[in-house]
Amino acid sequence: MADCIVIVNENDQPIFLKSSDESNRNLNLYYLAYMCLDIISEKKEVDETHELYLGSLLPHAYYKVYGYITPTNTKFIIVVDKLRVDIREIEIKQMFSMLHSSYVNTVSNPLYVIGTEIKSNKFDSIVASIMN
Repeated sequence: MADCIVIVNENDQPIFLKSSDESNRNLNLYYLAYMCLDIISEKKEVDETHELYLGSLLPHAYYKVYGYITPTNTKFIIVVDKLRVDIREIEIKQMFSMLHSSYVNTVSNPLYVIGTEIKSNKFDSIVASIMN
């Protein structure tokens, strides 16, 4: 369902990038996700409810971009093709919940260095299930 999933650490450095299409289109999706980092920061500053799910981030003609921020300021961005997929808000929240849970399990590994690129087959398989 998702076309692109990006995870960015608290220093705005990408630690996980996955696109359903490995052509030049994925660069556009990564760029679109990176553009949303400022929007996530602004929404987080204004948000007094401390909600993790930030909702839709950017109006775009072809994509819907959703954001999520953890208490440790790790940012999750999901990009969905508007024309190909009709997706409901509850499904996006479920995707973020699965992604966050898997992320926590991955970074809890004592061999993982916090803030570095995520290289885990288990995490990749969960992301692949979210994207399908």
